[in-house]
Amino acid sequence: ILSLENSSGGAEIDSTHVLNNFDLIKTYKLSNIPWEKYESSSLPIYYFILDIFFDTKKNLLNLNIFLSLVTLFFFFQIIKKKLGRRLDKSFILLFSLVIFLSPYLRSSTFWALEEVLGICLFTISLYFFFLNDIKKKSKYAFISIIFACLAFYSRQSYIFFILYIFL
Repeated sequence: ILSLENSSGGAEIDSTHVLNNFDLIKTYKLSNIPWEKYESSSLPIYYFILDIFFDTKKNLLNLNIFLSLVTLFFFFQIIKKKLGRRLDKSFILLFSLVIFLSPYLRSSTFWALEEVLGICLFTISLYFFFLNDIKKKSKYAFISIIFACLAFYSRQSYIFFILYIFL
């Protein structure tokens, strides 16, 4: 069933671009990367992370599964912080699993697309934003801004969410 996961439409095709970009970052030193062959509208933070922590293409899927699970964890924590006093933890866990109903996230995870990193970083940013809102400690605001910047760096379209939340 997972081999058929392409509900967002172009994930399978996009994965060929991801593999090309992965090869570019793995093959060349940073100063010698032929950027004209780089096939993404996003900055290469995803590939730099892959290059540091993983050495084979097989690990692309593993990274995205890990990032999706981290996203789920922080999404659960956000809901717990916002609604935890009113709802049972099992219901919160069940509710947080709704994130996996998103065809975009499922396809991006399965096909090892770079979008999953941005979703994960943005979710972590939201968690610290809400934590700052509750505890009123500037360190949480600072951490939230750092993760928001990393989310923006991984996917520039997150600027709209970031501006909405912080302004």
